[in-house]
Amino acid sequence: MLEEYRPKWDINSIDQFPEYLKPCYQAVLDVYKEIEEMENTERSYCVHHTKDAIKSLFQANLVQAKWFRGKYIPTIEEYMGIAMVTVGVPPLTIMSFIGMRETATKEVFDWVQQNPKIVRAASTVMRLMDDMASHKFEQERGHNASSIECYMKQHGVSEQQAYDELHKQIENAWKDINEESLRPTAVPMLLLSRLLNFARSGDVMYKGHKDMFSHPEEVMKNDISMLLIDPVPI
Repeated sequence: MLEEYRPKWDINSIDQFPEYLKPCYQAVLDVYKEIEEMENTERSYCVHHTKDAIKSLFQANLVQAKWFRGKYIPTIEEYMGIAMVTVGVPPLTIMSFIGMRETATKEVFDWVQQNPKIVRAASTVMRLMDDMASHKFEQERGHNASSIECYMKQHGVSEQQAYDELHKQIENAWKDINEESLRPTAVPMLLLSRLLNFARSGDVMYKGHKDMFSHPEEVMKNDISMLLIDPVPI
């Protein structure tokens, strides 16, 4: 339903939503309003790009919801076209640029919106590492097919063979990230480092096929405590 009303995307649409969705819709609109209040008129493009990214995220999630309801298992290519959006790297990248005034120019926001190689690569790393770590738990509780199930069905291979192939795709994505980070580019490294760090976070949260994002109490709890709570020895 959020997707149905996304072209309007204003408070006048809120009465069309059921009660359980109204707080979510209101929260999204509040975020946009706060961003607009922070930015001057010369940088209003930040808000436009952020709205477009969030709209794309809602639209992609709607596609996955339809797949789940219809018990549809797409090809790996069809799946990745949607799942690289739902993993959240494109909208999070745009949001991370908002406060970087002089560095994140309109041209930079336009560049991100075009989904360049390094954005696709960071999304690939995050999505595939997430899937390999969480797909068994998600299938047990009822979830749409992940890249593992899609690849297995499309190519008629075992789970391990699917893992092996997807690991190769992760390695290739890292090569793309390294290439885009090292060669001369019109986008400052300060901005590219955001994408590099998104990919790195996938390695932290999902390394060894362990879903530490969904189950932070196993390892991440100690890491967070050491970073934010425990005193640094001097």
